[in-house]
Amino acid sequence: MLHRLPVEIIERIIDLLDGDIPSLAACSLTCRGLLPICRTYIWREVTLSMLYEGQTETRTAAFFELIRADPDVASYVSTLSLCPDAYLVEEGIPAPWDRATVNDIVAPLPNLRTLRLYGFRGPELCLYELMTMTRDFPTIEELHVQDIIIDDSRDPTDTDLMSLRSTGPPGVRWALKKLAIVATGEDYIHTWVLVRLVSALELFADRVHLESLDVRTTIHRYFCTLTEWPSLVPTSAASCLRHFGVTIRDVYPTREESTVAQERIRRVLSELPQHRPLRSLCLQYDLFETFLFACHAHPDDRPPPYPPLPSPSFLDVLSDVLSAPGEPALPNLERLSLVFLCPSDWIACLHTSFQRLAAALVGTPDHARPGGVGVRRYPAFAHLEVRTVIVEAVRVLWGDEDKEEYLARQDAVKRDLILPMLAPFVRAGVDVRVVLDG
Repeated sequence: MLHRLPVEIIERIIDLLDGDIPSLAACSLTCRGLLPICRTYIWREVTLSMLYEGQTETRTAAFFELIRADPDVASYVSTLSLCPDAYLVEEGIPAPWDRATVNDIVAPLPNLRTLRLYGFRGPELCLYELMTMTRDFPTIEELHVQDIIIDDSRDPTDTDLMSLRSTGPPGVRWALKKLAIVATGEDYIHTWVLVRLVSALELFADRVHLESLDVRTTIHRYFCTLTEWPSLVPTSAASCLRHFGVTIRDVYPTREESTVAQERIRRVLSELPQHRPLRSLCLQYDLFETFLFACHAHPDDRPPPYPPLPSPSFLDVLSDVLSAPGEPALPNLERLSLVFLCPSDWIACLHTSFQRLAAALVGTPDHARPGGVGVRRYPAFAHLEVRTVIVEAVRVLWGDEDKEEYLARQDAVKRDLILPMLAPFVRAGVDVRVVLDG
């Protein structure tokens, strides 16, 4: 039958099984001709775990036994996720960073394009280490670092960076196109590491041409007081950046507003029009420490009552930037993601701000026009995501039972509070996605 059906039909059938590993494995055994097609899906994404001192978990060891026996399997792996072994996580044992083991894992994978690192610790893990990985792993186009403690005490000097920059053939670009450093909750990455990262990217402008930069981490309260704040938007990427993500914060744990931080938010958002090719923007609004303080101040309220958020909100500032006179600030914007590190109830007070944002992105209501929508300055804009992330803090503070009760309320919060705020986007035909602690 394999010879009677066009190859396109066979590939479409296999494509429909994407993610169903048992079915794909069964198909790969039916005939030799299906083996390479099925392997493309089976081995495209691999997740392996590490222990410590060079030890690997049983499944990881079994994977490398497999590729030693059949090296062809390694060529199908394009995405690799590395994380601590489940035992270390359950026992609360810090998972130390072991670069030598990572090198051993990555080396046999000739077509690896995406490397994701989750939950590691250790003094060896610093900004300089991340930069050397982008140099030493020549096929890596996307590096995603999540919930990792990066040692800010080992900040590389300009001499270190210049030495790193000088290695390799002059003028040859590194493969890296997408870089994400993301942390939520207490595992924040020191903000100065991110500032230093942007400085390093400027220095490496001839080596690294990023299409996506996502630097989202919880912000320590100390940074609400800083009057001097370098840019988090690399000017060297103005012509190539397609996605940008950043965390913003303008409230102290005690709910007091920080005028200094508000001015910094205005600066970060006002710099966005320098990157006219941007198609995707993610803004993470950090109220994590404010939530912890509110839990201690209102121990009987779960969740605690939401505070009045600053006015104007960061959404109002974004609306001002997008609706400024003249040419559209981000003419190619297609997608906007808004992530709130707080209970979903808290963002209900942003109703007016969302109305302003809708007016800027999809136009004001005009019943004289078909569809009830006025002229759109951003015709490419088609996707809006609103997400809240706080459930793990809820579990730690209140326990599993209250966590489940909190999650059970989210459907009602989404229906009664969140979706009504986003109705103008829905009426304009925008694909609206709401994820509450998902």
